[in-house]
Amino acid sequence: MHALWHFFKEDVRIIVLSDSCHSGTITRAHYYGLNDFSNIDPVNHITYRFMPLGIRNRTFEKNRSFYAERKTQVNERNDNELKCSVKLISGCQDNQLSADGAFNGLFTANLLSVWRSGVYEGNYQKSHRKIVESMPPDQTPNLPDIGKSNPTFDNQPFVI
Repeated sequence: MHALWHFFKEDVRIIVLSDSCHSGTITRAHYYGLNDFSNIDPVNHITYRFMPLGIRNRTFEKNRSFYAERKTQVNERNDNELKCSVKLISGCQDNQLSADGAFNGLFTANLLSVWRSGVYEGNYQKSHRKIVESMPPDQTPNLPDIGKSNPTFDNQPFVI
C-alpha cells in the first residue's frame, strides 16, 4: 500500500482504518519464533482471528513469483516525496493481536462507539485517545501519519 500513496495528487487526504492483527503500520510482524499458538486467551476470554503461521508460509511459497512480480512493479519511495497526507488508525501495534468483539473487531466496535454515527466532534488525535482509553492494555491502537504534513487535516473533526 505504501508505494501506492505516490500516485495521489497534492493535498489529497487519505484515511486508512485497519482492524487486523499486527496493523500498527500495516505490516505483519513475525511471531518472535513461535510456530503455533491458540487464537483464544483463556484467562481474559478474548478470541483473536489471524492466519496461522503454517498457512501463511505455505500461501507465500505457493505464490512467491506473484509477490515478487508485484514488488518489482511498485517501487517503494521515500515518505518525504509523497504529495498526499495519509493517516492510519489501526486496531493495534505491529507486535499485537486485534481482539474480536461481539459483532465487529473490538477496535471497530470502540471506534464506532466513540464516533457515535458522526455526532462526535473531536479531531483524529482526540478520537484516537478516546478509543485507546476503551481498549484492553494488550491492544493499543496506533495513529501514525505519513506523507505531507497537513495541519488542517490533523485538526478537522474525526470523519469517516
